[in-house]
Amino acid sequence: NTTKTRVRVTNLVKRSQFRFRIRALNAVGESEPLISDWVNTTGDKNDCSQRQLYGMVDVSNMTDTGLELQWTAFNGTATKPIIYIVENRNTSTGRWDTFGNTTDNNYSVEDLQCLTEYSFRVKAYDGKCKTLEPKVYINGKDIDYGNQFRFIITASNSYGVSEPYTTFWLSAAQLNLSSVSVPTAPTGPLTINHTPTKTILSAKPPASNGRKPIIGYSFEKFDKLTDVWIIVSVVECHVPDDPLCAQTTIDATPPDTVFRVKAMNEKGLSPALDQSQGEPSPPSPPIGVKVVNNIGSAVLEWSSPPDPVNSPITNYVVESQEYPSGPWVNATQTPDAEPKTEYPSGPWVNATQTPDAEPKTVLGDLKTNQIYRFRVRAVNSGSLSEPSLPTQMTVILPVTTGPSIDKSKIKNITTDPGAPVKLEIPIRGEVKAQIQWKFNGQPTDGKGMNAILISDGNKAILDITSIDKQHVGTYTLVAVNSGGTDEISFTITLRPPISVTPAPEGPLVVTPNGPMNTLTCKPLGPIERFNVTKNPLQGQVIILWKAPVDECESPVNYTIEKQYKGKESIWQKVGQTAKTIVKVKNLDADTT
Repeated sequence: NTTKTRVRVTNLVKRSQFRFRIRALNAVGESEPLISDWVNTTGDKNDCSQRQLYGMVDVSNMTDTGLELQWTAFNGTATKPIIYIVENRNTSTGRWDTFGNTTDNNYSVEDLQCLTEYSFRVKAYDGKCKTLEPKVYINGKDIDYGNQFRFIITASNSYGVSEPYTTFWLSAAQLNLSSVSVPTAPTGPLTINHTPTKTILSAKPPASNGRKPIIGYSFEKFDKLTDVWIIVSVVECHVPDDPLCAQTTIDATPPDTVFRVKAMNEKGLSPALDQSQGEPSPPSPPIGVKVVNNIGSAVLEWSSPPDPVNSPITNYVVESQEYPSGPWVNATQTPDAEPKTEYPSGPWVNATQTPDAEPKTVLGDLKTNQIYRFRVRAVNSGSLSEPSLPTQMTVILPVTTGPSIDKSKIKNITTDPGAPVKLEIPIRGEVKAQIQWKFNGQPTDGKGMNAILISDGNKAILDITSIDKQHVGTYTLVAVNSGGTDEISFTITLRPPISVTPAPEGPLVVTPNGPMNTLTCKPLGPIERFNVTKNPLQGQVIILWKAPVDECESPVNYTIEKQYKGKESIWQKVGQTAKTIVKVKNLDADTT
């Protein structure tokens, strides 16, 4: 408070923005506030962040191998003489590499390659502070970040001005613009929940934070007596851009109270979201639409709108436009010498609608050798966006080669009942193929035979968890595209069951040389196993055991049998040996 009309405000945060308001006060009360413009506080005179270069780098005296750079000299306070560092942008990595340095505000660049594009910038260095902020190439203050741009460039010398060079269309992100603005309004609707003791207000974060994090929200109510908006709560975001920060709880208010909310970043306050607002707006157009494959179809990719306003993108509408093709004919004759005319084209038609918000699609129902352009519209709960910039004219090329099945992955299979079988077969080609499975010559999807048959155009999968008699037969895989057909067949058979003769009742009596003796010897356990190896189709295991304790009067041979888990009633012979160690081969992988 002061009785004067001038006051010094101290302890402000350096390099920040503030504005102030003043009320007059007498015995009756306070006046309406007088609000100032936004003002910037500065830093210390030795603060490095205040040392920056302004203006453009001028190019002159250009030759086939060199040029001259000149810029406005640094005019701030520095602890030591300024050194200017000249940097060149590496077009392959995008990094700025140091090209050279000088103490003057000009620099001669040599050893350049003719017909090569170069970008230069200049930084200042005074020995104390590190390299300072680079100069600004394009003033992004009035640039709409969601739009695309192209530039017309001309060169001039003492003889005149060159023909203009027009760049490609570029987005603001591709131009590396660093324009900072206040946020857009918070996303509606502004939800108000009245209870007997409190009022709860909530909204959603703005669609654009202005390229600076959201640091808080200001909630206001409208005072009907004074016709002014009064701040009722300021919420500070402890985590920048926290989506849960856009809500507050205040004391209970009448149900007819009108509220609004604003978002804050370091640049300032956003426009207000009133409780009457919040209806979704159409999104911005998608950007960067391009054709990534034009053989047999058109594969399109693009980037989502940079500012999706207050409703998320749900899907996209893709439009196509045909251009005439065929023999050269006289299309038109211009009425004068102006070097331009309209190129005839067909109408824009709806080519497809994507099922979701993924920014890509494949258009397959297109004419071969026909010229097309494509554009994309974004869809949200509000409506359609304006169309994107169209792609360049694209010819749909015919598919010249058919699909190729990787036959190295396929061979005839013989296995035991109950064993699993799984094959994954790659399929290559210029375009995805249509895949069909056949069993014994008849098309099948595998459902009636407890088999899983999968195909996505680039691979085919056969997956049977437990083989039985219904799976025995010939399988054929057929791949087809507009360039041709490829197919391969293989068989699945079962190993014959091993007949097991019932064991005679014991004890077993033998008469090797003389009177009858009872054979009491038998192998001793436990059976030990080691050195298990696997590959996709078979495995092996080495097992060993101990010889009988009782001495047998004749040489002992051992018979080795295996049993599948889950089929304990069946033992199958796998080998015979006179040793107490054996390697069992041709076991099914991943099977117990």
